[in-house]
Amino acid sequence: MSVKIKVLIVDDHQMVREGIRNMLDMHTVPYHFLIEEAKTGEEGIAKVKNSHYDIVLMDYQLPAINGAEATQAIVAHKPDVKVLALSNYD
Repeated sequence: MSVKIKVLIVDDHQMVREGIRNMLDMHTVPYHFLIEEAKTGEEGIAKVKNSHYDIVLMDYQLPAINGAEATQAIVAHKPDVKVLALSNYD
């Protein structure tokens, strides 16, 4: 029996989104990840407003609305969602 976890990956780089998706798809026991993607902070906010996610993987460096601003908006709408910030910067 697997545990279903709904994940939203918010990153402006397709290669990063695909890489994270591939890593999560490789580990199916005991978890089954239901993965959706967003290319921008705005798109991520809209998806969270309209659906439930257990985890949001948020790129910190996004165009227009950055990851911190998007996270604030997401938590304001869904305080129970878990957000993990990702960055390749120090």
